[in-house]
Amino acid sequence: MNGSGGAEEMEEDKRKLGKVEEKEKEKEVVLMWGYLPGVSPDRSPLLHPVPVRRPESATGEAWRDVSGGGCGFAMAISADSGAVLTFGWGLYGQCGNGSTDDELSPKCVSSLLGVSLLGVAAGLWHTLCISVDGGVYAFGGNQFGQLGTGLDQAETLPKLLDAPSLESMNAKIVSCGARHSAIVTEDSRVFCWGWNKYGQLGLGDSIDRNIPSEVPIENLRIMNVSCGWWHTLALAKSPI
Repeated sequence: MNGSGGAEEMEEDKRKLGKVEEKEKEKEVVLMWGYLPGVSPDRSPLLHPVPVRRPESATGEAWRDVSGGGCGFAMAISADSGAVLTFGWGLYGQCGNGSTDDELSPKCVSSLLGVSLLGVAAGLWHTLCISVDGGVYAFGGNQFGQLGTGLDQAETLPKLLDAPSLESMNAKIVSCGARHSAIVTEDSRVFCWGWNKYGQLGLGDSIDRNIPSEVPIENLRIMNVSCGWWHTLALAKSPI
């Protein structure tokens, strides 16, 4: 009886090991569909999901995060190296590789190699990335101050934000609207900047901002933020 039980336990262990090995073989895949004019053959819509081709430098790596911006632009982060890959429309420099050319296939943003990235967000014409250590990098179009650099000029290479309002702040969540941006910091504070025609910055007026500005929210712990085209949402916890 004991021998039979031991055999059953061995078979169960084998089954568990097989499941673990099968899981280890799984690889994350980024799929794209719809209209990505910088990527789609003949600039035609992709009517069904198609796997994104990885660059050779990222072959075999897993994906950590993805974001699809406006006008056929998208980006992803490699889970292994923390490198960010961009592809698609690049008219405003939103691919971050120093030019306004389209990227027909995913390409590592070379100036961010060596910076371990935690999250990415793509707006209509601009891009934000946050690093593991809480830094915020911005590039692309900047017509409404959506990069947060204090200027209105576009950036074709990632620029680390050094606004006084973010001094000693570590970003943990990032989101981009069409032309505005938002982050949540480690201590649950929310900062918004960019286009504000419809009050989407939450600052009590409709004036654009070109530097990160703190949204006055009291007695709530902000857990997440998400920017729409003309509005912004935040997920918060109230004190017990």
